Amino acid sequence: MGLEMKPELGLRQQLSLTPQLKQAIKLLQLSRLELVEQVQEEMTENVMLEGDVYVDDEMSDGLQKLNERAQSLQKDAAEQGNLAAGADPNDLGFWEKLLQEHFAFKGWNQSGGGGGRDDDLPSFEATHSTSPSLYQHLHDQLRLESCTDGEAVAAEIIINNLDPNGYLAMPLAEVAAAAEVDMDDAEGGQLVVMGLDPIGCGANDLVHCLIYQAREKYPEDPFFETLIKKHLKGFEKRNYNEIARQMDMDVEDVIEYHRMLRDEFTPRPGSGYSDADPQFITADITVEKLNGEWKITLNEDGMPKLRISPLYKKLLDDTATKEERRYLKAKLESAEFLLNSIYRRQSTIYKVVHSIVDRQKEYFEKGEAFLRPMVLKDVAEEIEVHESTVSRVTSGKYMQCPQGVRELKYFFSSGVSSTSKTGEDVASAAVKHHIKELIAKEDPESPLSDEQLAHLLKARGVSCARRTVAKYREAMNILPSSRRRDLL
Repeated sequence: MGLEMKPELGLRQQLSLTPQLKQAIKLLQLSRLELVEQVQEEMTENVMLEGDVYVDDEMSDGLQKLNERAQSLQKDAAEQGNLAAGADPNDLGFWEKLLQEHFAFKGWNQSGGGGGRDDDLPSFEATHSTSPSLYQHLHDQLRLESCTDGEAVAAEIIINNLDPNGYLAMPLAEVAAAAEVDMDDAEGGQLVVMGLDPIGCGANDLVHCLIYQAREKYPEDPFFETLIKKHLKGFEKRNYNEIARQMDMDVEDVIEYHRMLRDEFTPRPGSGYSDADPQFITADITVEKLNGEWKITLNEDGMPKLRISPLYKKLLDDTATKEERRYLKAKLESAEFLLNSIYRRQSTIYKVVHSIVDRQKEYFEKGEAFLRPMVLKDVAEEIEVHESTVSRVTSGKYMQCPQGVRELKYFFSSGVSSTSKTGEDVASAAVKHHIKELIAKEDPESPLSDEQLAHLLKARGVSCARRTVAKYREAMNILPSSRRRDLL
């Protein structure tokens, strides 16, 4: 039986997102800075949109005084007949002269902005501090090293293949193959890199890194290398007596070697460097208490005050060309939808934040330990929107509040059962706060185990299993009790 193709009519329902709806969804999930950028782009593309340029108070006062000064000069010149023949106070040259006089009087520089002379202000480059990455730092030193061409090529490849801890992330044989050199040059290149600052970068692993540092710091010591090769685990568990017995040493000497390893060596030489540019967070919302009430303010710094252009709207009414009318009408509809979408975005953000503040008043009043469990559904049902809408609103947006700057998603967390009188669950973020607080107050000589932490949490009204405590502790990058004792 052969296949047969024929046309067929049918009805079906299908969800389809219009371009306008896609734009509304996109605007909802943008941060403030991204929204400002998007609006500026729309203003460039849509002739129907125009907006006021933001002018701060200092500049506004300066412009007002400048205008008053201009009027005064015009009046004086008119009274004294000092205006040259044909001179026009509205002429550009008149204003340029006035501006020069005004800027000279204020000590401003026209190219640099207000507030002081260029000589008194550092350049932008001087105020923008950046730290070199580990790779850049090592490459800069490598250029000054004296080594063979083969070692230099191998060293370049090694530097380019370091993991975040500073260890070589590939076998040395692969380095030799990639550099097209023999193993002697590859090993020589590795030694060159390990000798750079920070010392030990380019090592194969922790033991290799520490042994190299020991040879550099204590070249005459006969014990260090053996202790590192065979007894790192023993040091971690503080088995000093066993190490002393195997090494035929005094226990006090073993303890001193452990102290030297801990205080003078760098187990992860590359960890102090970051390749990422610093990320600066600006709050999208401010929550503060004024006159006993919590006030929510949306940050609109840099946001143009958009409106429909009266000029182009009049052109739409007056133009006779059908093509021009079609073009301007499409731009008008797009502009109106954008304005409506921005209004709905701001309104939705305000409603979500208001719901968060209302539900988390104790957190804002008393601190992190009083954060209550809350999920997206709670807020969505209260403000009558879909959970996905709340998710978009809270993603990538930050709130400035008395507790600091917090991402909106921070306020949503699961709950841990409580044994308090109220019987209310405790947010996981609050549990982490309790754990961090207990560990901060523990006796350094006798750190609290996860089991002990669980008992102390129960005394605070938080029912939490040992494994849950361990999970939260690890999430905060806090070492177990045995490792915390080693930090002494």
